[in-house]
Parts: sequence; C-alpha cells; structure tokens
Amino acid sequence: MPLKFLEVDEDRNRLVLSHRRALVERKMNRLEVGEVVIGTVRGIKPYGAFIDIGGVSGLLHISEISHDHIETPHNVFNVNDEVKVMIIDLDAERGRISLSTKQLEPEPGDMVKNPQVVYDKAEEMAEKYREQLRMKAEGIDPNSIQPAEGYDVEPDQELDEQAAELSDDSNGDDSNGDDSEE
Repeated sequence: MPLKFLEVDEDRNRLVLSHRRALVERKMNRLEVGEVVIGTVRGIKPYGAFIDIGGVSGLLHISEISHDHIETPHNVFNVNDEVKVMIIDLDAERGRISLSTKQLEPEPGDMVKNPQVVYDKAEEMAEKYREQLRMKAEGIDPNSIQPAEGYDVEPDQELDEQAAELSDDSNGDDSNGDDSEE
C-alpha cells in the first residue's frame, strides 16, 4: 500500500500518512503538461470548474475557459458534462492540476460559441501549445517568429525558412552560400 508522509514530528512522537495523497501523486506523475485529457465536470464554483480526470481532480479556472469574458462557469458547463481539457500545470507536491480549454480554442471565444469545435481540434491546438513550450524552454520567444509575408508555413518549418531567408539577405545574392555544409 503506497503512503505519502504528510507530517513527521519526532518531538511529539507524531507521524501523519496518507494513502489517498500517495495515489493522487502516483496518478499525477503519469500526466504531462500539454497533454489533452477527457474529464467530467464534478463541481462548479464562481472561480472555475473542477474536472475529474481519471480519479484525480483538476481546476479549470474561469480565466482558462475561454479568451472571451465569462460571467460564470455555469454559463459554459454543467455538472457531469464530459469535457476535453489540456493540462497546463502540474504540482504533484501540492496535489494540484491546472487545466485549460482556452488554450485549445482555434479562434478566441470558440469555447463559448461552439465547444464542439474546440474538442474536435483539441489535439491540433495542444500541439501548437507544446511547440510554444519547447521554444520557450530553448529561450526563443514564440511571438517573435513570423513567417515571411505570403508564406503559409507549418510551425516546425518557420525557423528553417527564416534562417534561409536571413542567409540569402546577408549574402546579397540568390544563393544560400551554405551549400557546402548540407
């Protein structure tokens, strides 16, 4: 039986353990930031909705429901609704999971206007979010990279295209000048 130490006080000869917290921590360790999960709304408060995702509860804060202003989570969700959410933060030590549907919106406000569109495109939008996380981890500001005008570029191609474009501009001619390394 897994147990988590909550308190050890040798002076008072006191030991507090929790089986439930150990199970929650174990389940949380299997989750990842940027992962899309399906959950069930278990409770709604003025500040957000509590979503059960496989036996652990996460908070979908009102500010992470949609880019559009939301008066109350009751306007978007009902208890027992099945929802697709993305994990945006995990704190296994404190047993907290932060969730978002806002980051899954293809267009701002879709969660309010048409949640099914958000659920249908959840994986695609989550991949964009994960790419932004990778770029931030590498010290690159995702907002500073824009494809050249007139190009429709996939996120993975943006850096290669801009590097080639910069190389072309610096040589003053049409050749890449870097052909020997390829």
